[in-house]
Amino acid sequence: MTRAIRTPLSTAVAGTQRDLVYAGFVWSEPITLQYDSITKNAVADTTKTIEGGWSGILDLKAGDKIEWSCHVINKQSTTLTFTNQTYLGEMCIVDAEAVGPNCQ
Repeated sequence: MTRAIRTPLSTAVAGTQRDLVYAGFVWSEPITLQYDSITKNAVADTTKTIEGGWSGILDLKAGDKIEWSCHVINKQSTTLTFTNQTYLGEMCIVDAEAVGPNCQ
């Protein structure tokens, strides 16, 4: 069975500053990263498809945002549409948790 290959990327945007914070390339086993003062995440390399991302506290201020994209390679002979069927459609999910005194 052929399938779509999904590669999610997430970028933190603060004004004109853009930092890659997450790059995952194995859709069936997504990586989990910690953004804290003690965890050293693997350094991502998108040209070599090396998974990883930002290390350290990911301190977002009012007006900052997280942009994410999902590159889909369709290896099927049919058009992909969004669905919860892993092998038959397009699906890209970003999951995150936030902590801090003003998280709502």
